[in-house]
Amino acid sequence: MKQQQQHSFKTISNFQLMVSNLGRNSKIKNDVEHEKSVGDQRRQFEIRLYNTTHKLLTISQIFLSAPTAVQKPKIRAGLKDKILYSIHLVWSVCIYIGLAACIYDESTSSNADLPTVQKPLYFSEYLVYLVHILEIVCRTYRGREKFWIFFAFIIDFDCGLFDLKSAVSYRSLSCFLRTHLLLIVLHLLSTFIVGFFYSDGIWLSFFRTSIVYLLPNVIIHISLIHYYGLLFVIAERSEKLYALLRQLLADSKQLQLQQSSIFRIRLHLLRSLYAKLEQLTRDVNDAFSYSIVLVYVGSFINISINIFLLYKYFSAWNTAGLAWTGYSAVWTCMHIAKMSLILYYNEDIQNKKTQALHLLSTFRYEDMALEPPVRHFMLQLMSDTRSNVICGMAALNLNFITSILVATSTLFIFLVQYDITFEALAKAQNSGKSTGG
Repeated sequence: MKQQQQHSFKTISNFQLMVSNLGRNSKIKNDVEHEKSVGDQRRQFEIRLYNTTHKLLTISQIFLSAPTAVQKPKIRAGLKDKILYSIHLVWSVCIYIGLAACIYDESTSSNADLPTVQKPLYFSEYLVYLVHILEIVCRTYRGREKFWIFFAFIIDFDCGLFDLKSAVSYRSLSCFLRTHLLLIVLHLLSTFIVGFFYSDGIWLSFFRTSIVYLLPNVIIHISLIHYYGLLFVIAERSEKLYALLRQLLADSKQLQLQQSSIFRIRLHLLRSLYAKLEQLTRDVNDAFSYSIVLVYVGSFINISINIFLLYKYFSAWNTAGLAWTGYSAVWTCMHIAKMSLILYYNEDIQNKKTQALHLLSTFRYEDMALEPPVRHFMLQLMSDTRSNVICGMAALNLNFITSILVATSTLFIFLVQYDITFEALAKAQNSGKSTGG
């Protein structure tokens, strides 16, 4: 009897052990399958994102705005990659030296007969071009890892959105990048056409002027497309988070009091995703901060020159050339658009954040246990993280336009007063010489 009890106990123990092993093996199998599905989904996002940006990055490598091999996922560098890296570095140095030579020739030959008030302005514009291109090349090679870091962040973030049942597509990003590349092509065509008539059909002058003005701006524009694209991705992900937050708050009214923990978990997840986007915004603006400052300095100088010269030509319209007026108008519109887009995309991100804050502030709940997570979320959105501040100097929002207008008008008034005084002194000197003769 005792042996039968021991045998039955042993049988039960073996059965329990077998069930436990089956459960453990099933859990391990499910975990492996889940990790495999997550890995497959991540690879799909990776392939789609790199395919979307492949053409832009290839063009960027030609125009010094991206290093080699960044249009594909990071791999261990081989001999071929090192050779291509060295060739591209030599290409960048040659382009920069050629640009500096053309600028020197332009400043010593074409600008030799310019009035005294205009020479320092043109020299400042040339200097900003050289410094800005050098900054882009140095940032491109020193910050090579940044390209892969931004790509990895976007892919991981999109995987998180996919887990939350939010559809992720790169079609809008592809359309956005193509639109900006098309705008660069349109600007090139309009500048080529107007610039040819402005140079009076002299091919050498036309070629040199195109190199001095067009090449730096094309490089700067392509570099800025990277910046615009990252801001566009951040704004688009903010919209998706806002849609998820609105759906969560709408569904919370149907949850029972016992299910409030589910709401808190989901709310905390969305809050962490908003924090990641805020950090990405700060990292993007920090990465492009010096370039943005140089964009505003160069555009400010160019717009000031064009406005002052348009004033001079309009005051003596009989001697004004339509080709030069059109040429100046094209460049002025381009610089205004460039500065405005930087402010607009940053302002759009801040508006998305404010929109989410307003949604949370209008949310009404009966369960008081929901108050702490909602309040903490609101405090996070209300906090000024200075993610849109560059170099600790200026916040990139539409309010910055007033500062630009004040600075431009101040410089314009100074140039007009200086020009009037200079002309008066010149006339007095000439009349003195004629009287003495």
